[in-house]
Amino acid sequence: MQNWKRNYLKPRVRRFIRKILGYITLRTLQKHQPIIISVAGGGPTSLIREAIFSVVTEKLPTRRNIELPEAEFSIPLTVLGYTDYPSSYSEWIWVIIKSFIQLFTVKAFKHALVLELKPSKTSVMAYWLSILNPEILIQLGTTVYEFTPTDFGLFRNYNIDDSSTAGYEHIATEVGNYLHMDSLDIELGLAAIRFPEARIRLLPGINSSTVVDATHYYFPLKLASVLETISTGKGRLIAFTDYELDQQLLTAENWEVNPLNFTPLKNDTVLLRGRRADLIVRHGNIINRLQAIAG
Repeated sequence: MQNWKRNYLKPRVRRFIRKILGYITLRTLQKHQPIIISVAGGGPTSLIREAIFSVVTEKLPTRRNIELPEAEFSIPLTVLGYTDYPSSYSEWIWVIIKSFIQLFTVKAFKHALVLELKPSKTSVMAYWLSILNPEILIQLGTTVYEFTPTDFGLFRNYNIDDSSTAGYEHIATEVGNYLHMDSLDIELGLAAIRFPEARIRLLPGINSSTVVDATHYYFPLKLASVLETISTGKGRLIAFTDYELDQQLLTAENWEVNPLNFTPLKNDTVLLRGRRADLIVRHGNIINRLQAIAG
């Protein structure tokens, strides 16, 4: 039964979702006509994505994919304005229904999309590129897909050494100049560049506690990988997670899981696990007191 689901059912469901999302994504792009900037290749694409995003945001409202660009549906979810990856069929159905309704209820508005392209399959990348039709493409090193420079308003191909020599600021500035941005706005964007977030963030909490932010937008890291990064001190071990398996494993390791009333004390280690938006909704009053999560 499990083999049937994995080998027969899931591939067909994914193709069905891809076609439906492809149609809605295409209609959404046709309605809003955003400026689409794509970053692809084997170089530091996430860093270049963040630099371009920071600069273009000074001109237009801008979205970008922020986690696991190799996920198959990272592109359409970003176009449609979703930061979280649906984790069940019912969530996918809701995304499809809501996005379709918004084709008729949301007014067209000018914005930009900065999309990091790293699909694991050539066919998937070709499919989404045919729908996106980006105006700007920045290629770092080589990709699994052959691009034709004349298909783009601005096409730049940096090998990995060139991208480090020229610098991410140079690439972002070039994009800003192509968009006829004021030089001061470009400088402001460059000054505000934030490096891509690590999947696990160690943050200072109040009362000298340590917050281990292992929340996610798309898929969670394995708990064992998270725990390997934690150096526990003399304080308590506190975890907030909605995953039942996490709760069982952490309880067995003497962690206090999802306490109702909690104030961090000196040397406490506080672990946050789960989809970031969901965790803030369920435990927001406690997490806000940690004064640790930003954005």
